[in-house]
Amino acid sequence: MLSTAIGQSLVITLLPSLGRAAGLSEIQVASILSSSSVVFALGASLWSVMGERWGRRRVLLIGMAGYSLGTLLFSSVFYLGLSGELMGIKLLLALLLARALQSSVMSATPPAVLGMTLAISAADQRVQNVSRVTAANTLGQVLGPTLGGVLVVFGLLAPLYAIITLTALAWCVLYWKLPQQVPAQPAPTQAQPVLPLNTTPLHSTNSLRGNPGLVYIITAAALFCAIAMVYQSLGFYFMDLLGKTPQQAAQSAGFAAMTTALVSFVVQFVLIQRLPLTRQQLLISGLTAWVMGLLLLAFANGEEVIYLAMALIGLGMGLSYPTATAAAASSGTQQQQSRNTGLVSAAPALGFILGPLLAALVYPLQPHYPFVSAALLLSGFLLLYGGWRKLFRCP
Repeated sequence: MLSTAIGQSLVITLLPSLGRAAGLSEIQVASILSSSSVVFALGASLWSVMGERWGRRRVLLIGMAGYSLGTLLFSSVFYLGLSGELMGIKLLLALLLARALQSSVMSATPPAVLGMTLAISAADQRVQNVSRVTAANTLGQVLGPTLGGVLVVFGLLAPLYAIITLTALAWCVLYWKLPQQVPAQPAPTQAQPVLPLNTTPLHSTNSLRGNPGLVYIITAAALFCAIAMVYQSLGFYFMDLLGKTPQQAAQSAGFAAMTTALVSFVVQFVLIQRLPLTRQQLLISGLTAWVMGLLLLAFANGEEVIYLAMALIGLGMGLSYPTATAAAASSGTQQQQSRNTGLVSAAPALGFILGPLLAALVYPLQPHYPFVSAALLLSGFLLLYGGWRKLFRCP
């Protein structure tokens, strides 16, 4: 999770600068992220089922191999674009194909990791253990933009080649160190659904078509839709508002994303392990910080204010994402939990399907519109957990 998160966060923050240097428009850059996210979301659901049949270790190794080889293909196509050998629609189609092929295989990794984590976790430790796993993912989001900001001085593609090496090394570590057998998740001792920590059932069998975890899957997807809108716009924001070059914008966007990820990592690895809060309280606190950060970012008048806003977003992500993930994967019957594990693993991809496109559509109108739109989206979920939960009958 650490190595793939480094790669993903690096690509997301680097892509606007790469796209502009290769002559791609904002909507074309967004289409690369969105289309690959569709493939990733579908793939994660399918790989979750294959993990049950083939074993999670094998599926995880397949996913990591696909990540390394896919990044090599993607960066090679961009090399042709930057050198002028591929241009216009041919370049765009080649990038779309390369990223889709990569996403179809690398989507095996998150459901395998989450499934392993839940399999070895007691019911009252799932939020904490999932938080540790997502903290590894968040640490990768700290290191990815940092690595990109350092290596981009050697060229816009240099960070991608570093990721190929890193994920290949991670595959070797998994192959040699990961146990051949991972314990299966124990079945419930009774027919009642297994509910996570600090939960009281409220007619859960009738909620949201009988799956009480669905509302948390939708919440997780909304969080990543918002972060996708931020990352899609941030590089352009630095170039257009602060007059930075593509390389300078890539560095600044990378450091801003690093700020978000660093705060989120500290929250997930330290704070959330010690806070005596219920799931609802964690979600409300996280979404409040999210909305405040987005509004501050929308009306920022300097680079320092942007970094402060990104820190607030990191606080919100650290509180809300692991809570929603653990709740989704632990709610409902055992069969629903297995299905929810795959769906919530696909939540980042689901968010990145719509987020970049929405941001690219409203950004030309006003540069701050993507951030305002994301704040409005998450405000709806804040109202959901603050006052509408009984309407949806979710625990």
